[in-house]
This record gives sequence, C-alpha cells and structure tokens, in this order.
Amino acid sequence: MSKSIFNSFYQYLIEQYEAFQANLQGTLPWPDALLKHKQQAFELFKKQGFPSTKQEDWKYTNLAGPLQQIFHLSAGNETADLQTALKAASIKDVQACRIVLLNGRLQRAYSDPLPEGVHFLEGAEALHHYYAEEYFASLADPTGIPLVALNTAFVPAFNLLHIQKTTDRPLHIMHFYASHQASFLPERLLLVTEEQVQTQIIDTFHQLTTEPILINYVVEQYLKEQVAMDIFLINALQPNATFFHHSETYLHSQSTYHHLNFSFPGADFIRNNINARLQGSASEANLWGLYVGGGHQLVDNHTIVDHQQPGCNSNEWYKGILQDKSTGVFNGKIFVEKGAQKTNAFQKNNAILLSREATVHAKPQLEIFADDVKCSHGSTVGQMNEEALFYLRTRGLSELTARQLLIEAFAFDILSKIPHKAVAHHVMELLRQHLHLESSIPIDA
Repeated sequence: MSKSIFNSFYQYLIEQYEAFQANLQGTLPWPDALLKHKQQAFELFKKQGFPSTKQEDWKYTNLAGPLQQIFHLSAGNETADLQTALKAASIKDVQACRIVLLNGRLQRAYSDPLPEGVHFLEGAEALHHYYAEEYFASLADPTGIPLVALNTAFVPAFNLLHIQKTTDRPLHIMHFYASHQASFLPERLLLVTEEQVQTQIIDTFHQLTTEPILINYVVEQYLKEQVAMDIFLINALQPNATFFHHSETYLHSQSTYHHLNFSFPGADFIRNNINARLQGSASEANLWGLYVGGGHQLVDNHTIVDHQQPGCNSNEWYKGILQDKSTGVFNGKIFVEKGAQKTNAFQKNNAILLSREATVHAKPQLEIFADDVKCSHGSTVGQMNEEALFYLRTRGLSELTARQLLIEAFAFDILSKIPHKAVAHHVMELLRQHLHLESSIPIDA
C-alpha cells in the first residue's frame, strides 16, 4: 500500500464508482459477465492505487505531478466543431477510410462508410458481441497494471473493430477529445482480425480543449492465423494532456504485426505500453518507434515482446530526440519462454540529446528460457556529432541546416520502416515542425 499513490483524485474515483456504475446500468446495461470484469478491476485499482516511482516499471515516471488535481468523470454529452478539426487533422494524400471518435464515441456523421467485411461496433452491439465476452479484459489483464484496471473499471463502453476481409485502403481512426473542465476520459477498443486478413490502421490523437484531460486508452488486439497488420500510432496531442496508452496484441501462426509509434512535443505526459504476445509458430512482431520530446514533456515507452512458440521473429528499434528540459524513458523487455526454440529477437534503443537539460533513461532487457535462440539488445545515448556538423558546414551549409540534416538522418532508420509513403511524409513534416534546433547545444560547446 505504501508504494502506491493515494491522492485526492484517487479518493474522488473511489467515492464516485457506485454512482457511476448505477448511472451506467441505467443508460447502457453491461452483460453480467463483463460487469464482473469491471467490478474485479475496480477492486484491484482500489487496492493498488496509482503506481509510484518505487515500482520498477515506473521508476523514472512520476505520476504525482500529472495527477495532483482531480479529473472529473465525463458526462458523455460533449460536442465539438469536428468539421473544422477534421480538416486540420487529416493526412495529406492518404486515401483512408475515416473512423471518427469524440471522447471514444463514434461520430457516424463524420465517418466514412466501411469497406465490405469491416465492422465497427459500439454501445450495446459491442457489449453483446460474442467476441466481447471472449476477449474483453482477458487479453489486457488488469492484474498488476493499475491504469489498465482503472480503464476497465471506469470505461462507460467500448468499441469493437472486427475485420473479416483484407482492406484496400487504410483505416484511419481519428481520436478527438473535448471537455469543458478537467476530465478523465477512458477509452477502449477491442480489435479482432480473422484469418488471412491484410490491413493497415492509422491511429491519430487530437485535442479540442485547453482544459486539462487525462486520456486512458486501452487496446486489445487478437490476430488470427496468417494475418498481416500495420499500425501507425501518431500522437498529436497538446499541452495539458496526460496520455496513457496500453496495447496488448496476441499473434497466431504465420501472422505479422508491424507497430510504428510516433510521439511529438505537445502532451505534457505520454506513457505507451506496447505489448506483443507471439502465441503461434512462425509469427513475427516488429515494434518501431520515434519519440521527440520538448519543453518539460515526459515520453515513456515500455514494450514487451513475449515469444511463446518456436520459430518466431521480433525486431524492435526505438529512437529518441530530446530537446529543452524533456525526459525520455525506454524500457524494452524480450521474453523467450521455455520451448520457444529457434527464436530470433533483436532490440535496440538510440537517443540523442539536443540540450544539456534533457534526460533519457534506457533499460533494455532479455529473459531467455530456451537454449536454441538468437537474441541481441543494445542502447546508446549521445549528442550531436560535432565532426559531422563541422564537415557539413565546411561544405557551405548553415549550422541550422546541418543540424536538421543530421537529425533527419538519425530518424531515417525509423521513418524508412513506414510502408505508406504519404504517412511517412506526414511524420517527417511533424518532425521538422517540432525540432528546436536553434536552441540545441552549439557546435563549439
């Protein structure tokens, strides 16, 4: 108990839970089996509280600051000018099928018709779908993860994305958040792909309020045999946003999962838990990430790749660019379970500091319980290469242009992993927009 945070926000949530549940059952009754998961999750959260820096997975990530105020439970009736917001949030030249959400609720009037074999269910349809009882709160087990328990207990409803056929266009899930007061906004998605499906999903996050918001987004993904799925996660939130994201993905035989995670200066606090469980032989998980910190921002990426069956591959490469007084955290874990022979697992984290006051903490980890494997990991932290800067300047480039070229070259390893050219161009533009090279460490420092 003493290792967790029990503050006024925690007390508010505990006191409001019964009234929240009563109102929920009066407006959108949950099936008994799912309601049991919510009640069990609440008891877990009530016991655990918010994690503190005394817990290993939160050693460098202090929630005491972001959670020092009360974030009120949303009434669920927020509105926003989405027409204007959509124009600003769209990705140029991406011919995608848009799925527009406001505070986790589908906005049909702004969403595109879905392709054949793709179903996006909400409300009672999602709650009573046969996949809901099978997978809700079982893929993302809240035990030992207080913020997943919090989401499970307080999410008013969840969405279910069921993909039965290969999609010709990417599915662009556009998450918008609006509030008239400091608000707690839990959101949940259950995604199930049937056999032999190929699909791409773009996940973007946008803020339509200047009020402080706490976003708690949990995704449970179940990929059946011979699935190929690409996820592009692009965080474009603004200051006063505290963002917690937990993604739990289960892969089965001969499935391939590419997850590309991009974070930029904006949200004060970002925590991504990206977990992949390789449960079928000959499956492959690739986790790529680029995070750019600015101001006093904290960006924390925690990953788990769990090899449970033989003959599986995984590749993971995260790169961080830390500016101003920002802090980056990378904690990557690779597990090779007993019997998962012929595993091939690679993990790397590189970070570059553009300010003397920027900080990064890196902790790559391997736990191997099989003897016929090929696994490697590594981590580097450094500053701008002064010799390379000097060389470029002797070729007539300004210092600012030279710095930009070197940073873009540093990021290229991750950007080159994006298989969609328009998305890659969009991410590159965001990178250029958020670089503060004029304030980075000078060449003669």
